[in-house]
Amino acid sequence: MREVAIVGAGMTPFAEHFSLGIKDLLPMAFAECAASVDKGLEVGDIQAAWFGELSTTDGFPSGILADTCGLLDVPITHVENACATGNDAVRNAVMGIASGFYDVVLVMGADKVRESASKDTFWEWAGMTRDMAWDYPLGLVAPANFALHVARYLHESPATREHMAMVAVKNHHHAVGNPKAQLRFDITVEQVLNARWWWNRSDSMTAPRRATARPRCCSPPRTWPTSTPTGRSGSAASGSAWTASCTSTSGT
Repeated sequence: MREVAIVGAGMTPFAEHFSLGIKDLLPMAFAECAASVDKGLEVGDIQAAWFGELSTTDGFPSGILADTCGLLDVPITHVENACATGNDAVRNAVMGIASGFYDVVLVMGADKVRESASKDTFWEWAGMTRDMAWDYPLGLVAPANFALHVARYLHESPATREHMAMVAVKNHHHAVGNPKAQLRFDITVEQVLNARWWWNRSDSMTAPRRATARPRCCSPPRTWPTSTPTGRSGSAASGSAWTASCTSTSGT
């Protein structure tokens, strides 16, 4: 197995982007990624691509990526794995290079949550990310599901609600100096603990609407060579695209 390196990354700001679609956001993120590669990156260098996308009103995700970024002659795989979508897309790309099958690949992810009304978003996504026989009839959309996990964690561990609040405080602090983050303001533990709750039976600080931006794994790690937020916003008012170029350590 070969070693793999991420040699470039780019992303759009987290914002509502009402005037832009996925077709607009993808080329913006790709252009920034290509510009960040030390030795340069041309479309012709890319041998394969993975696109992490849960749902898009713009159409067939793999085809949209191929058309908008000029990747017409390479295999493109659409990855959808709920909150693990971005991580899974990167994992597959890493395996493609580590195995020796590819030398340079592209990983992209995008979301436009506000294409649906806020009151409908969680229910639409529940049909794609939950067990329809059990979770859906009980109303276990994402925040409710996470609330149950956190409640159990608090029950079985020494952790407290204050510890959960500290996660939100840390995430907001990381976003303050990031021009592409959506919620760029500091908060305190006290503000989190006193925020309005979404699912109050969780006995945890899972998702106060304004005090926390629920981390999602489809955002590049902060160690990548670009300015990135701590996580993809869990708010229903965001849209963004991100991309990363991977290569073997002996490659470009």
